[in-house]
This record gives sequence, C-alpha cells and structure tokens, in this order.
Amino acid sequence: FVSKSYKKGFNVKKILTDMAKSIGMEIVFDKNVKDFTLTYPIILHDNIRNSLVQVASYIGCTCSIANNRAYIVSSNPSGVITYYQFDEENIQRPRYLQDKKIEFDAPYMPALQIGSFVKLVNKKMEVDDVFQICKLESSFSNYSEECETKITVKY
Repeated sequence: FVSKSYKKGFNVKKILTDMAKSIGMEIVFDKNVKDFTLTYPIILHDNIRNSLVQVASYIGCTCSIANNRAYIVSSNPSGVITYYQFDEENIQRPRYLQDKKIEFDAPYMPALQIGSFVKLVNKKMEVDDVFQICKLESSFSNYSEECETKITVKY
C-alpha cells in the first residue's frame, strides 16, 4: 500500500522502480518510453499494483503485470501494445510452423492476450523481432506447481 504525493517535474521512472522493488517485483521498461517527467503533481493512495498502473498512465503508458514482473509499455496512436520479451532463457522448444507462424512454450503468463505483441530473441533460429500473438494455450499440472503457456505468433 502506498500513500504519497509527488511534485510536478518528478521522475516517474524512479517512482515506478521504487514501487516495484518494494514488493519484490522486477520492472521492465519499453525502450520507446522517452519522457518520464510528471507534468503535474500527483497523490497516490492505493495498493502498489494499482498505483503502478495509475502512474504508468500519467506518462502515456500501460502497466502489465505477469510472473512477478511489471512491464511499462508506451501507447501508440493505433492503440495499446502489450510487449513481452522472450529469449533463450525463458522459452522452450521454439519451432517454425508451415503457415508462417512460430510456436514456443513460455512460463504461464495470464496477462498475455491474442493481439498482444512479443519480442522473440533466439540466436539458434536467427530470430530477433517483434511478433503479434495469434494463439495461446495454457496448461496446468495437478501434480506440481508448473504451469506454462504455448504461444503462437505470426511472422
């Protein structure tokens, strides 16, 4: 829970980083977010997760929370882009499909939606690009805490 006020001109990146750290959450910033300066004073009086979303909106961004990470993503004129990066460390079995799609398994991410965008980096496949999600399948195990999401993207 946070209850604090900030003056005009304060650096929002610091506010977001401090809030995420206070609840042990990693924070990831979209490289397209350039201006983190508040143009007016704000007062926060809510739980940390709601406050992260609220503060991100003050700089024209969205905040998506998944797998103990807060993703701060810039909005664009055509709508909001949810952006997640997957690389060799957090994906399994990436494979090309015949219909110009790539499928891979990732940790369970309930915030992902069809239409969201993901960045896929895989040196073995020579892939380093942003793709739109066209299919999601989540699986849960009754015998362990492991959950995963099979993600299919168009290229």
